[in-house]
Amino acid sequence: MGIEPERDWDAEPTRFEGADVERMARAEHERWSEDLRRAGWRHSSKDKDARARTHPHLVSWEELAEDVREIDRAIVRDVPGLLAEWGYAVVRRASAP
Repeated sequence: MGIEPERDWDAEPTRFEGADVERMARAEHERWSEDLRRAGWRHSSKDKDARARTHPHLVSWEELAEDVREIDRAIVRDVPGLLAEWGYAVVRRASAP
């Protein structure tokens, strides 16, 4: 997949579904987690505490509660629409052999 300037302004934005959503949501969680860890955050089983830089969701994807995973999935599902608003489109590219 890639991103290109929109050429067909009447086209519906590409929808991410199934395995694509799951793969990208996992990657987004890993990216988010790494960003926070680099900034000095660490896991806590308590509520998020910005002063202490602790967050309960700084765990692996497998350890996340399903409702928290759904937050990442929703973000991924929103990407094509957001890109369309900015004049871009998600394009599916053929896989290299």
